Amino acid sequence: MGQYHHPVCIEAEEGLDPAGMDSGLKEGEQGFNRPSTPAAIVVLVCARGGNMVADCSQSPLIGRWAGKRVLIQGDYAEDDDIPDWKGPRLSKLYRAMRPVEERKRHRQLGSCRLTESAIG
Repeated sequence: MGQYHHPVCIEAEEGLDPAGMDSGLKEGEQGFNRPSTPAAIVVLVCARGGNMVADCSQSPLIGRWAGKRVLIQGDYAEDDDIPDWKGPRLSKLYRAMRPVEERKRHRQLGSCRLTESAIG
């Protein structure tokens, strides 16, 4: 099976859905597809869009995650994976990235919202 991953921005309380870009959730599937998760992350963490046509500076997405903590969160994560981590519980973060409708359907799996029980 393997581990599935979602890029998440802690302070923005949001993440990317690789499946929404026609990509799989495993590392290799995300890295070698087009459009790709790494390309989307570059756009989101870019500090300044630039002013040339190819810079996409007119998009409100450019720099949306600049200066914020970004994790590539796996579904096998454990709370102690990052020493001295000050943030949401790593073991809950992946599930918190599911759409709200899906989290409601799977309550028995222990899903949580990023802004509630995953933080603190």
